[in-house]
Amino acid sequence: MTEAEALDLIVGFGANATSGFAIYISFTFAFLTLSYFVGSKLTTFQAIVVSVIYIIGAIGPAVSAYSHIRAIAEIQASRPTLLDGLFGWDQTVFLIWEPVLAAIGILLSLYFLYDARRENR
Repeated sequence: MTEAEALDLIVGFGANATSGFAIYISFTFAFLTLSYFVGSKLTTFQAIVVSVIYIIGAIGPAVSAYSHIRAIAEIQASRPTLLDGLFGWDQTVFLIWEPVLAAIGILLSLYFLYDARRENR
């Protein structure tokens, strides 16, 4: 694989990772909005159903983003490119922080719904 092909793959995987993370953020914002405006009106069963749907909906794009970041790291490990020397381009940081941030976001969002339901009852 030439350097140009490797860079093209990296750009493609980077765009896919960004899209996956954007979808995760969209799911999270929708869940937080629902929690804020109608969380206190939900029954326990409804809150559980909405939470499970959110968890499934948020984990998928987060895992997709992680997989694409992992693919970028594999490409960089197998084929050096001009991106290797750039500051902040070390994919190891992204491989650690993306799943950690996604998990923290999911847990905090679930707590937000719990807190909204507890405060208004």
